[in-house]
Amino acid sequence: IWRHISGSLFDVSASADGQVWGCNGTHQIYRRNGAAWTRVPGSLRQISVAREGLVWGVNNNDRIARGNGRGWTQVAGTLRHVSVGSDGTVWGVNADSKIYRWNGTDWTQVAGALRQISVGSASAVWGVNSRDEIYRWSGSAWQKQTGKLKHVSVAADGTVWGTNAANNIYKWSGG
Repeated sequence: IWRHISGSLFDVSASADGQVWGCNGTHQIYRRNGAAWTRVPGSLRQISVAREGLVWGVNNNDRIARGNGRGWTQVAGTLRHVSVGSDGTVWGVNADSKIYRWNGTDWTQVAGALRQISVGSASAVWGVNSRDEIYRWSGSAWQKQTGKLKHVSVAADGTVWGTNAANNIYKWSGG
């Protein structure tokens, strides 16, 4: 059962340690603080939180930012979508559907093409392409999965959820 929470966000991200951050339609950033949303300085269109002090996002110009809860640091490059896992693993995709993995100091391009990506940890990376085809990273290559989704989300424990073009919700049951 879903419970309605006050507020209005365009994008929301939750971490394994209970952190919840989001961005609204005018790119304002919010962090859930108990029973209320607290405005965070900055401007992002998309956000991903791994744990306390580890937040990544992209702004309206596809510029990348990394946050520590006290401020933002601009990261070189441009991405359309970024995702950070509980272990600090960061992947992203740009406007041309090119895939990138953060190596700690720079972005390394990874073969393939995705529109959206989700990282639970280094061993749990999933994405969807422009044809809503679903892919899972094996550690060395992308493996196509059955079905079609417009958005996929993977948790730190490897649990995978997604939504399709009709906004139906699915949970991966394996195999």
